[in-house]
Amino acid sequence: MYLISAFLRQLAERTESSSSSTVLKRLSLNAGLPSPLSNAASSSPSSKVMKTLSWSFNILAATATELCSVKVAQPSIVLLASPGRIVSGQSARIGWTTSGMNSCVISSPQSPEFTDENSSATSTTGSVTTPVLEESADYVLTCVTAGGSVKTASTTVSVEPLTESSVQVISSVDGSASVARGTSVRIEWDTADAPENSVMSLWLYDERLGRATALIAGARPASGSYDWTVPLSSTACPPEQPYVCASDLVTGRSYAIEAALYTPPNAFLGGFPPENAIEPTYLDFAFGANFLMGQ
Repeated sequence: MYLISAFLRQLAERTESSSSSTVLKRLSLNAGLPSPLSNAASSSPSSKVMKTLSWSFNILAATATELCSVKVAQPSIVLLASPGRIVSGQSARIGWTTSGMNSCVISSPQSPEFTDENSSATSTTGSVTTPVLEESADYVLTCVTAGGSVKTASTTVSVEPLTESSVQVISSVDGSASVARGTSVRIEWDTADAPENSVMSLWLYDERLGRATALIAGARPASGSYDWTVPLSSTACPPEQPYVCASDLVTGRSYAIEAALYTPPNAFLGGFPPENAIEPTYLDFAFGANFLMGQ
């Protein structure tokens, strides 16, 4: 109240001088509005004070309104299985990105063990690997928004029976007792009667875990070759990309190279899923011989 009274006294004093019109004109121009003093010469001091207060408070209100205007993004979830279709005995990656969420938990109604293992992980962006699947399974991401409401999204990994493969794959390290980091590996593969618009992906398969753990190369021809350099121990592992890095290779562990035929060529193979990501449909696969990882 003291500040308001002082403010009123200052305004009343200024209305007795010609400087009042200058002050109010500046206020009017700063507000982007016409000046209220076009006929100030015929106005009384009291009317000038009232006009001054009216315009000052209008300016303050307009400024406050502008400052309090905030655009709030709607909470959203992008959840994707990669691949979305596998053959019996394989696993898949489940990845998600969100906006406007405080926490998210992934679960599967068909796999209580998977649900328990991931119950304490609440990352709003991430990815996990499914168990080896013999039957199709659903995966549900349950998120709590910043406002406290709950939103969910779901995806399905479809499992098909294992059939005889039309793919053959060999590599220069097949059967090796010790493959050193930094080794150049020649991978060759061939697909009989590959369907139109199908391409090959090459994966590092971890024999101990029983699944492919990282991508070597994607969108390769249905038959062809590729030179892969085994990552050094200093190779970083960016979380947004699916390619083999240092932490994917454990000294003394057995690995193999998996060649998996899929369609369409621009399908999303792993990492953080983009919006409108296209799930691959896997058509066939084969493994090279095992090799042991050295130093």
